[in-house]
Amino acid sequence: MAGTGQAGLADYVWFPDEQTKRDANWTSFLRATNLGSYEELLVRADADPAWFWDALIRHVGFRFIKPYSKVLDLSGGVAFPKWCVDATTNLTLSCLERNIEQGRAAKTYLIWQGEDGVERRWTYADLLRETDRVVAALKTLGIGKGDVVGLYMPLMPEAAAALFAVARIGAIIMPLFSGFGADAIQTRLNDGAAKAVITVDGCYRRGRRIAMKPVMDEALASVPTVKHVIVISRFGDAVDLMPGRDHRLEDLVPGDAPASIAEEPPADTPFMLVYPSGTSGKPKGTIHTHISLPIKTQEDFELCFDLKESDRMVWMTDMGWLVGPIQIMSTALAGASLVMAEGAPDYPGPDRLWKLVDAHKATFLGIGPTLARVLMRHGADIPSQYDLSSIRIAASTGEPWDDTSWSWVFDKICHRRAPLMNYSGGTEIGGGIVCSNILYPIKPGSFAGQIPGTGGDILDESGKQVPPGDTAELVVT
Repeated sequence: MAGTGQAGLADYVWFPDEQTKRDANWTSFLRATNLGSYEELLVRADADPAWFWDALIRHVGFRFIKPYSKVLDLSGGVAFPKWCVDATTNLTLSCLERNIEQGRAAKTYLIWQGEDGVERRWTYADLLRETDRVVAALKTLGIGKGDVVGLYMPLMPEAAAALFAVARIGAIIMPLFSGFGADAIQTRLNDGAAKAVITVDGCYRRGRRIAMKPVMDEALASVPTVKHVIVISRFGDAVDLMPGRDHRLEDLVPGDAPASIAEEPPADTPFMLVYPSGTSGKPKGTIHTHISLPIKTQEDFELCFDLKESDRMVWMTDMGWLVGPIQIMSTALAGASLVMAEGAPDYPGPDRLWKLVDAHKATFLGIGPTLARVLMRHGADIPSQYDLSSIRIAASTGEPWDDTSWSWVFDKICHRRAPLMNYSGGTEIGGGIVCSNILYPIKPGSFAGQIPGTGGDILDESGKQVPPGDTAELVVT
């Protein structure tokens, strides 16, 4: 249950003030839906998920080319829902065109810092222009609707352009962890019958220049379906190019490309095939569509995490895990800004992450328990050397917190002022099942309850709810 009552308030360490609650995006949504409280929202969303998702889609202003006649059709059974029946859309309309039309063309979309200190910035206009370049390259190679395109790149500006370009032409992106070896890449590309790959010549990783193209070449020796490879230049190094298969982006599209027009697929058309990081045995790909992932992302980031247009996010991760694509999409959907960084958060020095926050006045910090423990070991005095007062929200996912590391982040990084929010779900559903809530007090390492519209619950093996304090399974109903 969200909310606390008055019992046990001593366990809570962060409390939202009245201004925070008034300004919260959840409050705006409650006002738009004429609901008196968040508890009322939970009840209604559980009872009528079609109402909830329709209200959310309308509230965030997601763009359709052809509107839907019905938000949810369960005639095929609850396991086979059809979303936004009869609608056509392309998620890039809400991530690219909408920002230009709403006056953000000159606003900074991303700031990227290489491990070697090189810095690049893209405005929203730059993002659209660079997306058009990748669209032109893909179309030149005959890549189009329904084709699976592997993405083997670290977080860098061109990764955002590649993600949006593949979606824009109606193809399906397959993000791959930039640290994968050839076997892991080969298994996933074959699983998805990928037709093309976008990769990079190399990257820096803890002071070493890592060649990525040779790893992809080794993998592709056993992937007969891949016919084309587009190579992005990070270093401009000479790389082996297989004639007819491999192409540098600058050779395919030497300059700016003509403005592209987004394809118009049905709203529930797949656009991403992504693999959970914790998979055992054969990797299991999960499919996300043009309507499913962006709307779930907007709920989780704009409502649960209160992401606003004025925010600047830094969340050091990798394109191969769901958080990579989601941070690119969530900031664009919100009209916010993103700080990307190559390499590790504690290299070339243990202060790197705090330098990024201070230098770019990041307001939204993504940090997980493992990273917190690593940074703690470097010493509490290190973050104290930097101005971290810009942080408004800190968020985490992926693993449980321990009290020591949670409290260290809350005390030393958030200065007990910004909430450290917890979030758990799965790649399979494209986001969270449970989350902290900016409307309510927060206990260390806790959740406020289920996220509306997920039907999140805690059940025992017989499918019955368990009382507080009992351990059981987190499920979606």
